Amino acid sequence: MIEPRIALVGAGWVVRNVWAPLLVQHNAHIVSVIDPQTDASTAFPALSPGPRWHRCMSDQALHNCNLALICSPNVHHVQQALRAMGQGLHVILEKPACLSSADAEQLIRCSRETGAELLVSAAAAHRSDVRAMAAARGALGTLHCIDVSWRRRRGVPRPGSWFTQASQALAGSGADLGWHLLEVALHALDY
Repeated sequence: MIEPRIALVGAGWVVRNVWAPLLVQHNAHIVSVIDPQTDASTAFPALSPGPRWHRCMSDQALHNCNLALICSPNVHHVQQALRAMGQGLHVILEKPACLSSADAEQLIRCSRETGAELLVSAAAAHRSDVRAMAAARGALGTLHCIDVSWRRRRGVPRPGSWFTQASQALAGSGADLGWHLLEVALHALDY
């Protein structure tokens, strides 16, 4: 198996608090971090001084990488995935992969043409509380109805941010977080 040489693409809470710590914990080889925020190189203290730091996706930013983990705002997923696959990198997209079926077809076509693997990350079903709920499924009896809801520890995302705009975040925060609710519900139902 070839060791992944990762380009970590994106800014924000998910990259800084979920993906980067997990990758560091598992000794992943992060070659490049692509983050437009000016504080990026100081926001990932566990990574320093290892990776190269870039403000935008470029040939130089993807140089010597074979995997792009894309966690940028939703509206950028397709463009960034196409660019990475076009340069021969395999791609993992943080959900949602795209905002339309036409974009999905374009991603699939590019993956087939380049031979690059394209995966979508949906990790909620792998959380310890969700796994425990699924393990107890048989002891609960037959489920006839399921009602799921979500309460974010840090509240509703900042009004006006990309996360609350339908044009950039798949119908705003409700649909974006709704993806997690659907995943948990389907996992609970053993779908």
